Amino acid sequence: MYVPKAFREDDAARLHAFVRAWSFGLLVTADADGVPVATHIPFVLDEGAPPQGRLIAHVARGNPQWRALDGTRQALAIFSGPHAYVSPTWYATTPAVPTWTAA
Repeated sequence: MYVPKAFREDDAARLHAFVRAWSFGLLVTADADGVPVATHIPFVLDEGAPPQGRLIAHVARGNPQWRALDGTRQALAIFSGPHAYVSPTWYATTPAVPTWTAA
């Protein structure tokens, strides 16, 4: 991914702080045919994993993107600003599932 020098951040502590603060990210992979696939999901940062930490997340079995997470392909996680959890109890109709939204 191209990042202009003026916007590049290499300080692991600053990057970890940003991921902790804005943990809802975009997971980008490619399917077996090389077609990009992206899913918004919450991540947990394991800061103690070498060399720079490890991202932990869950992709639903119904989402075919999980097949790209086989340990042989690269993935890109993109984190951006504010977000919020939406509880299923907030919906007027049931059943409902929890989700996330940009705040």
